[in-house]
Amino acid sequence: MTLTKTKISTADKNSVICALASGAGRSALAVIRISGPGCLNLIETVFYAKGKARLAKTPRVARYGRILAGNSTIDDVLLTYFPHGNSFTGEESLEINCHGNPLIVRQILNQLYLLGIEPAAPGEFSRRAVLNGKLNLHQAEAIREIIEARGERELQAARWMQDGHFRNELLQMRSSLFNLTADVTAELDFVEEDIEFSSNQNKINSLEAVLQYVQKLGERAEGGNLLHSGLQIAIIGAPNTGKSSLLNLLSGKEKAIVSDIPGTTRDYIEESIQIAGVPVTFVDTAGLRHNSEDVLEKTGMERSILKSREARFILVLLDGKKEPQLAIEESPLGSEFLKKLQLENKEHLKVLINKSDTLHADWPVDNSALPGLLQNLQVEYISVKTQANLPVLLQWLTESIDKTLGSESLLLASWQSDLLRQIEKELEAALVLLEANEAPEITATVLRNVLDLMGQITGEISNEDLLGRIFSRFCVGK
Repeated sequence: MTLTKTKISTADKNSVICALASGAGRSALAVIRISGPGCLNLIETVFYAKGKARLAKTPRVARYGRILAGNSTIDDVLLTYFPHGNSFTGEESLEINCHGNPLIVRQILNQLYLLGIEPAAPGEFSRRAVLNGKLNLHQAEAIREIIEARGERELQAARWMQDGHFRNELLQMRSSLFNLTADVTAELDFVEEDIEFSSNQNKINSLEAVLQYVQKLGERAEGGNLLHSGLQIAIIGAPNTGKSSLLNLLSGKEKAIVSDIPGTTRDYIEESIQIAGVPVTFVDTAGLRHNSEDVLEKTGMERSILKSREARFILVLLDGKKEPQLAIEESPLGSEFLKKLQLENKEHLKVLINKSDTLHADWPVDNSALPGLLQNLQVEYISVKTQANLPVLLQWLTESIDKTLGSESLLLASWQSDLLRQIEKELEAALVLLEANEAPEITATVLRNVLDLMGQITGEISNEDLLGRIFSRFCVGK
């Protein structure tokens, strides 16, 4: 008989929950996590400790034995017990190390369900850890980011969050705002007393400092969003300029078909690599040419233009074997294609004159002598075939990525970003009130709202809706 529970636990915090904590799929080993009061007594009914008549309750010591289904053995396992207050969740907990066959994992979980143990909801273990004071919200979010990080830079940023640096910064800023709120409130409480209060200008200066800090956080969060989602780099140009060859060279794979026949690439091709610890996706686009009558090729060009608009950086390839003016006329530069790309920042565009190993004699050695259209653009001679100046291109990409992300990228979850935007809006409103010298009771109310919002970010103030939003995005078993 096969029993499989698929419902998500909605049980209270005193229930016992379980889930696969290691990755899904076939592996050498798997870890099943169990948490909740009395879980050790429950597991004794299905765990047979080899060499012992009953289960030893020694904390943090792996016990070898078998998980049973009646008189049949499901698997040989290691069982580790963590007492209340000394586990990830802060509750009495167990971890079962079994073989990583999904069939075995499913059978063990089904046996646990028969004992009345509930399947954990996504993020429920982390939620309990927060509620029991084992983690704060920032640490819980950082754990999720550490698990999902796709690059070294993102991993470093997640560890920075886990170590509590961001929360400590916020707590210091909240303390400053608390003092300002106290000053404003004091004027209400002691209005008839002969007390000299801080000047209105001093209050404005203090509030401006907090607002500037919050705005800086927003800028750092934009870099964090790019770090998390990754950067796209579009490779565009006329047919047969070496776009696909460049993609293959940068990715180290034969990802794109290379041919002398124009229009070989009919749609964009993507390949991801790491540059300076950041996930970067190169997009090899269909060759852009002005006189194509091929419906499929024209469709591919339109799709390539749309995809290139999404890219953070654009590499424009020119055919260096051709006479400069002809190569430029055939390229997207100065054409309707470039207008369609809607480039707003030329710093993010690099012109690559490819095939420098067979360069046409009319191309100048000195960039200052390049044709007028190229004068205001960043231009580099390269050869995909010989890899000439490839290190120069990679260095430019590295520096451009660093400049775009900034040195202090901040990884914020959507709920943290939403609260940060609300805080900035409320601080701006409070600043207007102070500058207009409005009634202090109105200003104090706005400032108290900001303190509450900051408290939600730091985890000092929580509500069930916020916690539900946070942990619903976690994987099951975490």
